[in-house]
Amino acid sequence: MTRPTTPFWLDPKLWAISVAETLAWAGMFYMFPALLLRWQLYFNWSISQLSLGLMLALVISAITGLLSGKLVDKGLGRPLVALSVVFGGLTILGLLLVQSLWQFYFVWGLVGIFMGGCFYDPCFALLIRKYGGNAKGPLVMVTFLAGLSVTLSFPLSSILATQFGWKISVLVFSSLLVLLSGPLFWYGFSDESYIVGRSKVKAKIQSLVIVRNLLSKPIFWGLAMMFTAFGANHIMLLSQILPILTDKGFSENAAVLVATFMGPMQVSGRMLLVGMEKVGNKT
Repeated sequence: MTRPTTPFWLDPKLWAISVAETLAWAGMFYMFPALLLRWQLYFNWSISQLSLGLMLALVISAITGLLSGKLVDKGLGRPLVALSVVFGGLTILGLLLVQSLWQFYFVWGLVGIFMGGCFYDPCFALLIRKYGGNAKGPLVMVTFLAGLSVTLSFPLSSILATQFGWKISVLVFSSLLVLLSGPLFWYGFSDESYIVGRSKVKAKIQSLVIVRNLLSKPIFWGLAMMFTAFGANHIMLLSQILPILTDKGFSENAAVLVATFMGPMQVSGRMLLVGMEKVGNKT
């Protein structure tokens, strides 16, 4: 567990983690909606058929995320996130070889496995283990920067696809994941240490008690369904943003511009929530 002697925002390893997580989301999630219209024209498949690929990836990532938590608990979090983003970057290269719809689904199903190994859940679990009781600030920082991944993915994908074709866009994102995001994750979590022994067993027992108490309360299930619905709505909106806007008469460039500003809007919303929490704590 890291005991910071300087402000967390001056920690170069935290910046490395933040950039790595931003690239992971940009290359393995937001690249999909950014190239969705290109794939529709290239493969001549419908938007709904293509969108099932991302849905499949997200379902698989939710399942593999459970396994990721166990690997983090065993002290394997650092190689987990670093290798997941690297293999995810290599896997998206399979899109260049796709000729049929089932192959498209297969590639995104594999990508979903690696999403579960490097997206927010394992990353946040590692940050909590790394910073302990001081993890709130680092968590907020990573969330803020990763919110800009949409701002990176949409314009970069559009520019590359327009100038060189969508396959070059995939190659660039694959390179960013393999050559930059993976090493940044490895460096960012290089100084973590884990407390083992009786404290680990005690923490596990306490966690089981907390979970058992939560599961017995109806309000927990209500909140769980509400946040699941919010999350699903957010994902559906972002994944379909370009088709929605083009159907409303927006040009492709205008639609990309609108999607690009969704990143700063996400960050602004998160900053507002943090500010409201601070005000609430003072009152």
